[in-house]
Amino acid sequence: MERKYWIDWAKVFGIYLVVLGHTTDGSELIRPLIYSFHMPLFFMISGYLEKKYSGSAISYIKKTAKRLLIPYLIYGIISTLYVIFIVGSKDTIHTLLCLCVGRPQGFAGPLWFVPVLFEIKIINMFLEYVESHLRLHRISVLTMIGGGILIIILHVIGIKPHWLLLPIVSYPFFIIGKIFKNNELYIDAIPKSAQILVCSILILIPLIGAKFNGCVELYDCSLGKSVILFYIVGILSSVGFMSLFRLAGLHRSRLIETLSNGTIMILSLHSLLLIPFDIHSCSLWFRIAYSAVVVLAFYYPICYSIRSFPLLIGKTKIKI
Repeated sequence: MERKYWIDWAKVFGIYLVVLGHTTDGSELIRPLIYSFHMPLFFMISGYLEKKYSGSAISYIKKTAKRLLIPYLIYGIISTLYVIFIVGSKDTIHTLLCLCVGRPQGFAGPLWFVPVLFEIKIINMFLEYVESHLRLHRISVLTMIGGGILIIILHVIGIKPHWLLLPIVSYPFFIIGKIFKNNELYIDAIPKSAQILVCSILILIPLIGAKFNGCVELYDCSLGKSVILFYIVGILSSVGFMSLFRLAGLHRSRLIETLSNGTIMILSLHSLLLIPFDIHSCSLWFRIAYSAVVVLAFYYPICYSIRSFPLLIGKTKIKI
C-alpha cells in the first residue's frame, strides 16, 4: 500500500504536542488545549493505520508485541534503572512493578501509551475475529459505544475510572480512526471548500474543552468535568486535525518521515532533553521553539536506529 505522507506529518505534529505539553503546567491555557486532544489524536491515527486482522492470532500477537512491547521494555528498563540508581528510588520493587503493569517511572513515563495501544490492538483483533467468524457485524462499534457508556456512567455516579480501564476509555478513538479510513471515499465526495470550512471549525473545538471541561489527563483517567465533553472534544478535534493534514496535500519529507518512524523513541526519551532547563520558568515562546528543537534532535538517532537497531523504534526494516 502506498504510504500516505499526511499521516507522517500528523504523527510528528502529535509528538510535538506531547513534548510541548510536558513543558507546561496547570496554570496555563495551552495545557488544557493540548491535553484535550493530543493523546486521542494518537489513538485515532493508530486506528487509521490498523490493517484488518488476518492469519493466526498468535502470529498477530507476536508481531504486535515485537513492534510495541520490545521497545517499551528496552526504554522502560533503562528508565527504571535510572530511577533506582540515579534518582535513588526507596521502593525498588514498586518501581519494577510499575514497569510490568504499564506505568513506567522516570523519564520514560509517557510510554504508558504503548502497552495501552497493545491492549487495544488485541481487543480489536478479538472483535474482528468475532465479526468474521460469528457474523456479528458492527461488534467493534457496539463495543465502542458500550465502553463509552460505561465510562460515562462511572463518571456520572462520581467514580473516576481506574487507569486499568484505559484501553476501554481510549478504544473509541481507535475505532473512530478506523471508521475515518473506511469512509474516505464519502469524505472525498464532499466539496473541498466545505471540508476546509468544517476542519477550520473542528480544530477550534479544544478551546471549548479548555474553557468548559478543564484539564484532561488521560494517563490517570482524569477526564475533566464532563466525560461526554471529553469524548466530543477529543473525537471532533482529532478528526479535524487529521482531515486538515489530509487536505493539505503535503508531500514526502525525509525529515518528517524519519521522525514519524521514530515517534516511540521521541516519546520515550524527550524528557531527558527537558531536564537541563527549569523549563516551566521559561517563556512560552521559548518552550514552543525548544519543543521543536527537541523533536528535531532525534532525527539522527532515529536514522542510526533504522540502520542498526530497528527494534528501538519498533521496526524490523525500513526503506527511507
